[in-house]
Amino acid sequence: MERSLVLLAALVAAGCYQPSIERCRLACNANQCPDGLTCNTLGRCASAMDDLCSDVPIEDAPPSESTLDNTATVLVRDSSRRPMEGVPVIFADPTGALITEVMTAADGSASAAVPIGSSLTVVRLKGSVYEVSTFVDLWADARVISQFEADPMTNQVTAEWSAAPNGSTGYDVIATCFTGTSTTNLFHMFPSAGDCTRTDVIVMSSPGSPLRTAVSIGDQSPGVIDLRSQTFQSLRSIDTTIMNRPGGAVDLGFGAWVTPALAMVPPLVQGSVPASGSLSFEMPMETGLLAQFAFTLAGAGTTRHYERLDPLVQMYVKNLGTNVVLPFDLTPSTNLATRRVTWQVTLPTGVTPATPNVVVSTLSYSRGTPATTNVTWHLIGRGDRIVNESTTVRAITYPDIPGTNAWEPLATDAASRPIVQSLVVTPDAQTGVRAILEHNRNSLRLFEVPELRTISHSRAL
Repeated sequence: MERSLVLLAALVAAGCYQPSIERCRLACNANQCPDGLTCNTLGRCASAMDDLCSDVPIEDAPPSESTLDNTATVLVRDSSRRPMEGVPVIFADPTGALITEVMTAADGSASAAVPIGSSLTVVRLKGSVYEVSTFVDLWADARVISQFEADPMTNQVTAEWSAAPNGSTGYDVIATCFTGTSTTNLFHMFPSAGDCTRTDVIVMSSPGSPLRTAVSIGDQSPGVIDLRSQTFQSLRSIDTTIMNRPGGAVDLGFGAWVTPALAMVPPLVQGSVPASGSLSFEMPMETGLLAQFAFTLAGAGTTRHYERLDPLVQMYVKNLGTNVVLPFDLTPSTNLATRRVTWQVTLPTGVTPATPNVVVSTLSYSRGTPATTNVTWHLIGRGDRIVNESTTVRAITYPDIPGTNAWEPLATDAASRPIVQSLVVTPDAQTGVRAILEHNRNSLRLFEVPELRTISHSRAL
């Protein structure tokens, strides 16, 4: 196959061959494709870079022999971001056949030469508890992070700022995992549950104008967030128009996030959207905020859509008509004999529902009474792994992992309720999102991917 691609490239360059190859049926060769096709973000020759080939079945993915020089790498970390050495990683080709099994090195990394579309599975064992992570549909030279849980905060952090220019002695302090008031320009923040290694802070004088800054504390050391060089900012009003809101009984709410780690707070927050679709809200000047739409259907939960706005935006218009509102998911169930998770959906009315291009699923099960083996298994891949079994039923199947693995499910195991999270992200950001999705599956820190502009998510972030 590789030799054929070289010959094909030569013929195309010579102008004596006009390709009749269908889109998405050929892997990119050194990022090159025949005329009329473009290498997309998944490594397939498609009609355009943002053509994700979602209508081409997975089994029709490009053959492995066209990408023998491709390398996949995983960085395995614990919940404090420390590298984990000696963790087995199983690499399999697109057919599920074993390529190799390696142990992570001292830096937590493991790599293998694999074809595009392959998978890797990380297997952690803690006593009788297995924590398994499978990344499928790997792209060209994929580098992913496998961190099973989000980061905890373990140390005290202090925020300090200059006195407000209006002479106020009262301040409201809102941070990623902390909220409080202070009568001085100093505030101590103590450990709290949640994803708190990044501490974003907004300080509002009372009365006065807010101040915002963002500081990353990657090593979780005790420290001081020094805001004294920052100035208090005036608020600006952003006029917003919302078009094509969903019909039926869907309640539409609107809000915003000051940063991907810090939600808007009173008095800046906006609630339900009026029937007219027109509203306004206030934000600090020169803040790169995120707009948030919440779609709630009684008995079926809430889905959300987030969009990164330009820092100086003064007017915001949003059309919800197409590929924004996800179906509302109902309680999923598991068949361990087939490794299949199924769930029902309720489709929004009055709009064209969004089609997911990313999925992360969590499957949990135990063996024995009392349990002698407990497994939690994450699956991260493209959204086209979700199968529409009918208009209102969706399904996703976990793959067979090569070899004999004591942790893989048996039909007699007891399954807990699975969790399936479907996402629609900016096409150019899809691989970047999947690379960091495992430990950010419930966090807007996904917006640290530079190309990411929008997310529709079937669960609250």
